[in-house]
Amino acid sequence: MAADYRPYVWLVKPGILAHFMALGYECNVELYIGKCMKTITVRYFASMREKMGKSEELIDINDICSVADIWSRLSGEPLPPHTLVALNQEYVSLNQTVKAGDEVAFFPPVTGG
Repeated sequence: MAADYRPYVWLVKPGILAHFMALGYECNVELYIGKCMKTITVRYFASMREKMGKSEELIDINDICSVADIWSRLSGEPLPPHTLVALNQEYVSLNQTVKAGDEVAFFPPVTGG
């Protein structure tokens, strides 16, 4: 009689998954970024997008506490003066705390004429 294989979807800690794999279970795993991992979405607009070479990215937040930490980690440079920063579509200060699942956006200074 053939084994009855049924697909199951479980949310488990990585250590538990490794345990089952060590016991010989076959595990097909897909991680849903931002759901199972501690990530945030970072978006760049206008000249900030050109400077960073991309319009958005997902980053791991294990060593990040604030919006300022994000820019420092990703660019390695000081944030340009008068840059606007939004957290979950609301303007915030650079010392605003971030958490998994947040969206942070960087906007360059705007001039008019």
